[in-house]
Amino acid sequence: ELLLIVRSAYASQEFAVGLSFLEPLHSAVDRLAGVPTRVTAFHPCPAATMLCAFSELCLLYGEGERAEVYAGYYVTMATLAHGETSAAAG
Repeated sequence: ELLLIVRSAYASQEFAVGLSFLEPLHSAVDRLAGVPTRVTAFHPCPAATMLCAFSELCLLYGEGERAEVYAGYYVTMATLAHGETSAAAG
């Protein structure tokens, strides 16, 4: 739900609303995708998808540094999910 709220707020140009939900989303992503504990509540494939989506949202909201960090987490999780030679892993 948080992911949808933040994305919808961006699409409707309600940036303050989106930013107010970005931190709770950050906490949820960390907890569910296992950042930085590496103990994920999800299989690596959906965890990678969530990390990618969060990275994209950070970039849209002007948080480039955080977006880059989570893009790295995405690549790590995508590699775990799909293997080193997969297109998802880059």
